Amino acid sequence: ESKSKRKKLGFRRMMRSRDHSSSSNGSNRSSINGNGSNHNTSSNSSTSTKSSTNANTSSSGSGSSGKQHSHRVMDPNVRLQLGRAIQSGFIEKCNPTSIQGQHSSLYHATASKSARDADGNSGACGGVGDDNQHHDVAVKVLKARSTEDEDNLLLDPRYSGKMLPCSRRERLYLWAEKEFRNLVRANDRGKVPVPTPLQYKENILFTRFMGTDANSPAPHLHEMNHYPNGDPIWDAWYTQVMESIRRLYNDANLVHGDLSENHILVAPSDQVDNTIGCGHGSDSEDLQTVLIDFGNAVDSQHPMAQQLLEEDLLRIQAFFESRGVKTLSAEESLELVQSSFDFHQDGDSADGGNGLRDYLHGSFHTLDFGLDSKDSDNTDD
Repeated sequence: ESKSKRKKLGFRRMMRSRDHSSSSNGSNRSSINGNGSNHNTSSNSSTSTKSSTNANTSSSGSGSSGKQHSHRVMDPNVRLQLGRAIQSGFIEKCNPTSIQGQHSSLYHATASKSARDADGNSGACGGVGDDNQHHDVAVKVLKARSTEDEDNLLLDPRYSGKMLPCSRRERLYLWAEKEFRNLVRANDRGKVPVPTPLQYKENILFTRFMGTDANSPAPHLHEMNHYPNGDPIWDAWYTQVMESIRRLYNDANLVHGDLSENHILVAPSDQVDNTIGCGHGSDSEDLQTVLIDFGNAVDSQHPMAQQLLEEDLLRIQAFFESRGVKTLSAEESLELVQSSFDFHQDGDSADGGNGLRDYLHGSFHTLDFGLDSKDSDNTDD
C-alpha cells in the first residue's frame, strides 16, 4: 500500500472520528478551505447553471459561525469565467452550492480528466504526485471589501496609489491579485503550508482543494474537538503553526493579519507542497496545519505589520492554551518569529520541525538567538 494511500485512509479515519464526536454534540460540522466557515454536509443533489457547471452538490446548511450553503444565482461574469475554465479543460465541473462568507463565496470544482492525467506537482489542478493522485480545485469568488480594508490596502507598498482611480469591480480584481500574490510568496518563497495557488481571473481565485472530496473537505483547526485537551497532537500543531508564521515573516516577508483557528485547516500532508514535521507520532506526520485566507496579509514593510503580527500571535497563543498547550509568552513568540535563528542547526529535521519543537517545549532559554550579538552578518536582509 502506497504512503499516500495510507495517509488518505488515516485522514478518512480522522474525519469519521471527528464526525462521530460532533454528532454526539448534536452537530456535524465541516468546512471547505477558506472563509473560516463551518457547514453541515448531507446528501447529494444535482443542479445546473447557465455555464454548464452542473454537478453533484451538498444540501444547504449552516454551522456555528453562521456561514451558509447557498444556491444563489452566480454573477454573470463568474459564470462566464467558470464556463471558460471548463471549456479549456482546467476543471471538469463546479458544484453550484457555495459557502457564503463575509468576503467571498467558495465552490468545489472537480479536476478535469486531462488535469488528472497530467504530470507534475503544480499544473492546472495541482497536477499529480508520485502516486498519481489528483487534487480537485477550490474556487473562491471575492466580494466587495469594507472601506477600512481598502485603506489598509492603500498602505501596502505594493499597491500604494492603485486604489483611488479604480472602479468597485476593479478593486475586487486588485484584491484577487493581492491574495494570489500573497499565496504564491508564502508557498514558493516562504515554503509555508498553504493551499497551492493555481491561478486567478478577475475576482476569482483557483487553489488546490484541501480534503478528500466535496463531502469531506479539510476541517478547520477549531473543529478538531475529538482530540482531547492536552493530547500531544495539539503540541505538534502548535509547533507547525508557529513555524509557519516564522517562515511567512522571515522568508516570504509577509504578515497574515487575520490568523486564528478559523483560518487554519488540518489536511493530509500530501496535499500541500510544503510540510512541517515535528516528530509527535503518526497522526501529526500525516496531518498538516494549512494557513488560508491571505486577503488581509501585508508586506512586512507595511506600517501596520508589527501590530498585525502581534495580534496574530496573541490569537494563536490563546487558542492553543485553551487546548492545554504550554505556549510561549507574547514576548517570546514575537522574538521567535522575528529572529533569524536556524532550527536546522542539529540536522535533526529537513524542515526544521524537530529543532523548533525542542525550542517550543522547554528549550527557550538554552538557545541563543544572537539578537543582541555583535555578529550581525548572519542576520537576514
